[in-house]
Amino acid sequence: MAFWSKDKGEKQGAQDPSVYVVRKEYPKAILAYRAQIAAQPNNYLLRHKLADVLCLAGKEKDSLGDYSAAAEGYAREGFLIKAIAILKKMQKLAPANTSVESRLAQLAAAGSSSARAAALATDSPPNVGGSAGGGDLSLDMEALEEQPSIPPSPMGAPATTVRSIAETPLFSDLDADELRGVVGRLRHHAFMAGSVLVREGDPGDSLFVLSEGRVKVTTLGPKGKSVQLAELKEGDFFGEVSLLTGKPRTATITSLDGAEVLELTRSDLEALERKHPRVRDVIREFYEKRVASTIEAMVQAVRSPKPPGMG
Repeated sequence: MAFWSKDKGEKQGAQDPSVYVVRKEYPKAILAYRAQIAAQPNNYLLRHKLADVLCLAGKEKDSLGDYSAAAEGYAREGFLIKAIAILKKMQKLAPANTSVESRLAQLAAAGSSSARAAALATDSPPNVGGSAGGGDLSLDMEALEEQPSIPPSPMGAPATTVRSIAETPLFSDLDADELRGVVGRLRHHAFMAGSVLVREGDPGDSLFVLSEGRVKVTTLGPKGKSVQLAELKEGDFFGEVSLLTGKPRTATITSLDGAEVLELTRSDLEALERKHPRVRDVIREFYEKRVASTIEAMVQAVRSPKPPGMG
């Protein structure tokens, strides 16, 4: 969870819920968030924060309504990966809730390449029913060169509408049925700040999509010193080399401020291939297109620098 920081909390007034979270005074934080939500009932960012605090307080079942509202808000604004991550979290908290699986399937259908093409051809977005509020969940979609991160809106204001589907480009060429299969297999994981998600040299058989927070990518340089290669943000992905080839992890990925990821394992990919053989090809083709900028390419550049005098 990456909604607050100690430094920020200490500088703000005691009525700020994040101050109570830092102090682990969760009942006070819950009351403070609920007071803010009462004044701003459509602010789904606050609902997301409240749900996370409820989980910290051991009230997981009480968090489901707020998570549901947050997922609907993210989906409505086009933040598909965020919505999917929340619904996956809800699945872990309430495995018997079949409505979550249905909503995941609807989001997958709305985010597919075929749905986007149809929306662009007709100049009208597809309508996906079954929202928590009882109405229809409508998603306006356009193709994006870059996916947005968390909605850029100030605390206390509804998020600015983003007419797009914020999906990872890794899956952008999948049709509705294929994407539904991938979404059904994704697994949600949360990491505290400073946690190592994958370690260089360890066996690896999965790919990760970063749904919340930031992570840093490091590798051991020629002299054995850690070298930072990149910083990844929400919507970025890593681990595709290990997923496709079974090679050990080529870099270490560490959470900077708390991170949540969606994981696709090789066993899940192999199960998907039996029904959707094109899924592996789509992942491989995307990887090959961006091979010059992959983490593996950056690792090789660090380990094998050009000799002096070579451009």
